[in-house]
Amino acid sequence: MLNAQSRVTGGADNCKKTTLAQVIGFTKKGVIKDRGIAAFSKAQSRAKLRRNQEPPMKSILATIDIETGMETVLYETDRHLEAPNWTPDGAALIVNGGGRLYRFPLDNPALIEIDTGFAKALNNDHGLSPDGAMLAVSDGTETGESRIYTLPVIGGVPRRITSQTPSYWHGWSPDGETLAYVGKRPETGDTFQVFTIGLNSGAEKQVTRDFDHCDGPDYTPDGKWIWFNGERSGSVQLWRISRTAATCSR
Repeated sequence: MLNAQSRVTGGADNCKKTTLAQVIGFTKKGVIKDRGIAAFSKAQSRAKLRRNQEPPMKSILATIDIETGMETVLYETDRHLEAPNWTPDGAALIVNGGGRLYRFPLDNPALIEIDTGFAKALNNDHGLSPDGAMLAVSDGTETGESRIYTLPVIGGVPRRITSQTPSYWHGWSPDGETLAYVGKRPETGDTFQVFTIGLNSGAEKQVTRDFDHCDGPDYTPDGKWIWFNGERSGSVQLWRISRTAATCSR
């Protein structure tokens, strides 16, 4: 199985504990099951530093075979790259850097900028629709805080999905109709909780409550559950909550 990642050198009491293997089995963001390779970026310092000197940045885009642990370096640059996502066909990676988004074809290794219109302050919360035709991005150009937008994978004018800020995208439902994300609102007690929103509905739905912090929500392949990182009383655990928010388990 392929799992994309990056690296830099409802509910209260009805919420069952799971294992890492189960989490890997359920997650689908950036996953290509038949190749068993994960894509990641990492930043490294390339020189010994004098006191108070800022370290030079070097980003490495690489894949790692999940079964063998073998790492293959695809690209090195002085720019800061983050959050590679596999395209569904496994032919390219989508990465961000410097507020921009890039396509990285594996058969012709190079960073090809994707036209994101006015959105020039993209962060590392981005990904592809299940059919690979669309991108979801999180950008702060319009308000200074992150909102979620969608646009064609080939580039184009972003369409705003969330109006409230901050909102950070993390998951796309298998049917392509709904996005999962985290947001902080006055009604959440100024904490980040999991929300969902239909691509054509315009109204967001708060899914989790009573967490100190939530992050990384994504759908299971059958679309029935949303997995996320949830913090309570200083302890961060993996949780899943039903799409209807009726059942939550740790």
